Amino acid sequence: MSKTISSGRIVSINTGTPRTLTVPGSRPFRTGYLKNPIAGKIYLDFLGLANDQVADPRVHGGPDKAVCAYPLDHYAYWEQNTGKALKPGAFGENFTLEGMTESVVGIGDIFQAGEAKVMCSQPRQPCHKLNKVFQIQEMACRIKTSGFTGFYFKVLEPGWVSPDDRLTLLEKGEGCFSVEEMNRFLFRDNPDQERLQQACELKTLSADWVRLLRKRRVS
Repeated sequence: MSKTISSGRIVSINTGTPRTLTVPGSRPFRTGYLKNPIAGKIYLDFLGLANDQVADPRVHGGPDKAVCAYPLDHYAYWEQNTGKALKPGAFGENFTLEGMTESVVGIGDIFQAGEAKVMCSQPRQPCHKLNKVFQIQEMACRIKTSGFTGFYFKVLEPGWVSPDDRLTLLEKGEGCFSVEEMNRFLFRDNPDQERLQQACELKTLSADWVRLLRKRRVS
């Protein structure tokens, strides 16, 4: 179950457009992963931030994945783990957050973010392109194993958001399922089947994740 959180802070808002990258040992590939921090306010709509784009809309973006968020709290761990100096946006996230980790943010939690209202809709599933960007073959696997995946917000009410805005909890999600618990259902062995069934019935969990969790059920 998720712990109680009253608020967190947007340390950085990051946007980017698709680019073609070439890294050693890989064919050129197109990605919207590389994000740059913005200095001022930006409009957040139902499909995401203004001027932010994804390279492959079949698997990225959409209403349930309008905003990708990643905790700044994990950056020190990854700097030690990878030997790389990391700046906000390093994980391709739109919101770099302080004080909002997977253990305290729950599915269906609704937050006020500047003028906008957002709801946590699902954990993030690390993409294989993380391996190429970090030039570490097993980077996506490391993220899954650590549980430090980040998560997505669905936009309930559009509005202007700015770096340093607070995210204030307005409503706790049904069942108190943390992002951390959702990750355990998918990435750990022998999930609690009763709890898993309850998660599959959540109205606030994205349809993609409901399908994934149903595959983990034991008949």
